[in-house]
Amino acid sequence: MSCIKTSCMRILLFNQQWFKEELTLLGHEVLSCGAETIHDITLNSPFVSINTVLTNLPSGFVPDRLVFFDNSSPILVSGFNTIDIPKLFYSVDTHHHGFLHRMIGKCMNQVLIAQKDYMNTFLPEEAHVEWLPLWASLKASPVDKKDYDAVFIGTLNKRLNPNRVAFFEELQKEVPILCTSGHFPDYFTRAKIAINQTVKGDLNFRVFESLMCGPLLLTETISNGLSELFDINEHFVTYTKGNTKEAADKIRYYLSHPTEAARIAEAGRAQVLAHHLPFHRALKLDAALKNISDSKKEVSHFAGMANFALTHETMFMNGDKGCPAAVVLALRELTFAINNNEPLTNDLACIAIRACFAYDRTQTEAKGRIILNCLIEAYPEIPVVKFIKIYSLIQEQNITIAKQLAGKLFHVDTADALSKADAAFNLLFNPQTSPFPIEM
Repeated sequence: MSCIKTSCMRILLFNQQWFKEELTLLGHEVLSCGAETIHDITLNSPFVSINTVLTNLPSGFVPDRLVFFDNSSPILVSGFNTIDIPKLFYSVDTHHHGFLHRMIGKCMNQVLIAQKDYMNTFLPEEAHVEWLPLWASLKASPVDKKDYDAVFIGTLNKRLNPNRVAFFEELQKEVPILCTSGHFPDYFTRAKIAINQTVKGDLNFRVFESLMCGPLLLTETISNGLSELFDINEHFVTYTKGNTKEAADKIRYYLSHPTEAARIAEAGRAQVLAHHLPFHRALKLDAALKNISDSKKEVSHFAGMANFALTHETMFMNGDKGCPAAVVLALRELTFAINNNEPLTNDLACIAIRACFAYDRTQTEAKGRIILNCLIEAYPEIPVVKFIKIYSLIQEQNITIAKQLAGKLFHVDTADALSKADAAFNLLFNPQTSPFPIEM
């Protein structure tokens, strides 16, 4: 691929090296930054300040654009919500982390989104949003000798993907199919049929990767723009989500009709080669970065608070002890937000309250309780804040006032009011039923 010169920008990529080579070929100076050593700048500690990152860039490299790639986790640098360099966020797993991604998007000049059906996650007045589908991440070619009739490559964890595991356990009773994880080209290039299954109807990498490798793709019938990129029964075939009988029937049919299967598979691969390689996406990213607004975004400290608080919650719910450093940053951002009188929603208040309690659980000083009282005083009309006000009154032994407030809030007899408030409090802190459980 020859270098295509355009107006040069200095671009700093975070979290991924996606499109680094392609953007360089387009004439830009590009560096990547992340926790892995493959990056030009390695983040050796979590939540390093973005100003520290910028200060330690190679001499002469002053970024014109910052690109934050979603790696299905919060942003792991602090200050991303305050820096005034034009910023772009690419949201891939919006179907998992829509609330957090919307908060991050409020800090960005531009948002690109991989899952088209989720574009309304981002409000037009908060962020300019465009669709940028995923792509075939690696170049691969099919081999003549096929070792597998049907293959699925992906995570098979009953805790994370119970429906997927159940589906493939049933499907394996109907037809021979290899279900494993690993380097997908090693299997897809040697398979007659590649099966795709989604978590939430997402247009995932597996669609593009399997088509690139040359087998017939059998994928769930989904939306998210799939039918705008490919034609059903011309580039791939489909089955209804969860319908093992239909999937098994399709596998049997196409294994017994190899010429038809090969025709569809070849057309699907040709479509990927013509329209869905990294360079095709880099051209759209390049255009977005050139057209990005350079107007300064309004600082959202609540967005920073949500990013760091949900980092802790994600780690905690995955069986870890959480991330105390993230909790400290969350409380710092929360303090700034309260002092600046930033607008607060009930959703954000739930996260803020949990962050205050998490702080006091993970730190030696009870600063969380102090900030929580400030939150209660600053935002008394937010519903969940009223719950916590009742809780605080009970803790202070102001039972009469607590009953009166609880009765007014729940519109029930005061004898039942405290139990209602207690139930609401438990709901807020239950990781399975809290207002915004973290979905993996």
